[in-house]
Amino acid sequence: MGEAITWIIVGSVIAALLLGLVLVGCSYISCRPSRAVSDSDKSSISFNKGQEEINGCEELIKFEGGEGLTIDGILNASGEVLGKSSYGTVYKARLQINGGMIALRLLRDGCMRRSEEFVAVIQELGVIRNSHLVGLQAFYAGPSGEKLLVYDYIPRGNLAHLLHNRNRVAPGWAKMHRIALGAARGLAYLHAGLQTPIIHGNLKSKNILLGENYEAHLSDFGLHELMNPSSKLGMLEASASQGYMAPEALMLKKANTKTDIYSFGIILLEILTGRRPDQRDSANQIVDLPMVVKNFVLEERISELFNPAILAGGTRSPTEEGLLRVLQLAMGCCAPSPSVRPDIRE
Repeated sequence: MGEAITWIIVGSVIAALLLGLVLVGCSYISCRPSRAVSDSDKSSISFNKGQEEINGCEELIKFEGGEGLTIDGILNASGEVLGKSSYGTVYKARLQINGGMIALRLLRDGCMRRSEEFVAVIQELGVIRNSHLVGLQAFYAGPSGEKLLVYDYIPRGNLAHLLHNRNRVAPGWAKMHRIALGAARGLAYLHAGLQTPIIHGNLKSKNILLGENYEAHLSDFGLHELMNPSSKLGMLEASASQGYMAPEALMLKKANTKTDIYSFGIILLEILTGRRPDQRDSANQIVDLPMVVKNFVLEERISELFNPAILAGGTRSPTEEGLLRVLQLAMGCCAPSPSVRPDIRE
């Protein structure tokens, strides 16, 4: 059963904002005085000492696609939890006014940057539009400092669920190839299609969302730039523990285009083999997926390596030569040395 988003965000108080900024581009702000808080509400609200207050004002910054959104519309939407992480919770929400679907990310207390830095990143991310990226429609800041990101809703779930859900058969190569190509195009736009490149920073199969026709949409791009240093490092560590992060990222304590390429290579291997990159051995150590592939190749067992689902499909099944080319590309993306990894446009 869904519950009103108002009650989801009450009690999740986070660093408050100073939103006295000059707006540019296609975004704009609506502002209104904060509403009265009932006694029952007050028991759920806790303010962080030493953090800024928002001067009794709620803020809604809108971007392309979010022009019709209102504060009441967002807060009164019925929500259903889609997923949780160390930095926030994602909800599928239905707007009461028109029945439209949106995705909401409530950001967790204590994870985010200072207000003025945070809003600058929001402004940058909000104007990015590409058919293979999940668009940010709006950003809401509550009177107690709540932060809520409003995204396009993508209906078919994510690539990880498609690949690893035992209750369904993974689609054949034609769909998987379309997904991989769409993800590559989305990443190429972030790296090379903007005046200032955007690092995804947390690329994994869970963050590749699927549209009605299995077109790929990258989500969560640039989200790490909203975080404070300790939370940003925590995201890198979590990605590494899941098998997606390049080995040098933890030493550098930051992501870059080359670490994104490594993550993309892991996703290609995940598609080709059907194996999860976070599988562990008997000693509970993560099994390095590129090393697994390398061992299969050295042992001349390549035919055993590929996911049987992608080999099916009759006339639409891939050729052995085509699969080997994709495998070679994936292994190149996962090269231990960042300088050897290809550019996304390659």
